[in-house]
Amino acid sequence: MTRIVACLLIATACAPLPELDDTCFETDASVELGTGWQGFEALDETDTIDVVHGPQGGYHVYYSVRPDAMAPIADLSIEVTDLETNRLLTVGVDPVRLAETEGRCTLEAVGLLAILDIDDSADIEGHAGLIDIEIIDEEGRFATDSVTVVFRADR
Repeated sequence: MTRIVACLLIATACAPLPELDDTCFETDASVELGTGWQGFEALDETDTIDVVHGPQGGYHVYYSVRPDAMAPIADLSIEVTDLETNRLLTVGVDPVRLAETEGRCTLEAVGLLAILDIDDSADIEGHAGLIDIEIIDEEGRFATDSVTVVFRADR
């Protein structure tokens, strides 16, 4: 199984970057925040999001992004806040390599991890949370999105 995962990661990393038509950049950049481990799942206000207990003992949530009118190499910033306690649970900036989607000018990154600074998922079970993202591509175009969610302990 480990070999299969390693091969998939290598194949993905070596895949050519998507080539977008110049007309894709004639509109303002935008981004949609979602969730999903294997595919993009849109998030609406107050949707639940699973807090996953990872194999190394920590907790995380999966998030995905769908930027439009942006280059395929970008830096992605995320903040996750527990609105019940006003506690910042994670802050991070990671480079992302965006993949093609069915949309002509829309790319995506799926199954990203926001590692949470909590001791137990029960600490935030049922709490409202705010997820904020900002993405800046290699050309300096940027977009932001945020959504309020409800945390649910992974069962």
